[in-house]
Amino acid sequence: MGFALRSKNNVKPIFISPGNGMNTEDSMAITLRCLGKYRLPEPTRHAHDFVNRFRTGELQEGCHDIGQMRLF
Repeated sequence: MGFALRSKNNVKPIFISPGNGMNTEDSMAITLRCLGKYRLPEPTRHAHDFVNRFRTGELQEGCHDIGQMRLF
């Protein structure tokens, strides 16, 4: 069970499902708190950006410090 959340008007929905030991209400609350000015929640958006930078060769293989993100 999960949710389809349209985080902004006229965009594709985000599909949210709880993880192990989490209920659907908590997963929705966390997602809503992680939304910024973009469609995707900030942790997902940053992870996607980081992987694309690695994939295109902008970042080299190995360990990288991605800085501190404060979401809450």
